[in-house]
Amino acid sequence: VYGRHHGFCLETQAFPDAVNRQGSPGWPSVILHPDDEYRHQVCYAFSSTITA
Repeated sequence: VYGRHHGFCLETQAFPDAVNRQGSPGWPSVILHPDDEYRHQVCYAFSSTITA
């Protein structure tokens, strides 16, 4: 799957179509206005098993 020295990227973001669904039920707003506060927390947990 991944070879030696390969990598991958995890990017957190809003739902891809959220900006086009402003005001729709069940879709959070992704627009940040002046004086709005933005908080975001992400927790990743990784483990690996080395096999010969």
